[in-house]
Amino acid sequence: MQHFGLMAPRPIHWLLSEELEVKKAVEAFAAGSGKSIVDVAGPPSAEEIIARRVNPRKPIELPTVRLHLNKVKHHLTGEQGIEVKCSDAHMDLIIQWARQTQARKMLAASVTPAH
Repeated sequence: MQHFGLMAPRPIHWLLSEELEVKKAVEAFAAGSGKSIVDVAGPPSAEEIIARRVNPRKPIELPTVRLHLNKVKHHLTGEQGIEVKCSDAHMDLIIQWARQTQARKMLAASVTPAH
């Protein structure tokens, strides 16, 4: 596996740590075999889930964020790196997903019986 620096905001770091396929897409781009745009589908909203229960034939529209990958070089060391960025609206979605995931983990931990 090729080593590379990653330049991205913390929410994108979180996304890469949570979604193995997204991390693999970034690694493939760093190795020269991946695409410079990665679309990531997130969880459905509560409204979408409720609408699906009312009408099971209705498709669920998943929120999607688009990550843009660029190869960059460190201006002092010359080392290769990958810059990962997205729009502000997509960043807000990633932050929302992170908070939902954290809340689910905390809820699961609070209802798990102690041994």
